[in-house]
Amino acid sequence: MNLNDVDLHDALLKNMVVNYKEKNINIIVEYYKSENDKERNTAEIKFKDVELLTQVIDIHEMEINAFAGNISYWIPSQGYGTTYIYLTQGCISIKSSDVEFV
Repeated sequence: MNLNDVDLHDALLKNMVVNYKEKNINIIVEYYKSENDKERNTAEIKFKDVELLTQVIDIHEMEINAFAGNISYWIPSQGYGTTYIYLTQGCISIKSSDVEFV
């Protein structure tokens, strides 16, 4: 799957689990598969062999914007590199060896 084909505009960040020992991060999102969808679908973004995680998140803004979607967009890495997930008021960046969207 080409991750650039996955549009996370208006998606919801539901959960993020960091496994420091295994160097993995799993993020649960709800997103629209297409522009015409009326309901969001649940998906998981899996990062393997994580080298770096940075995040700045305004929890209050995330809650306020949850109805419309608290993810603005993302720039995924294809393989090794850094993925950026831009939020309504913040950003998550994850440098890893692999990204999988399930």
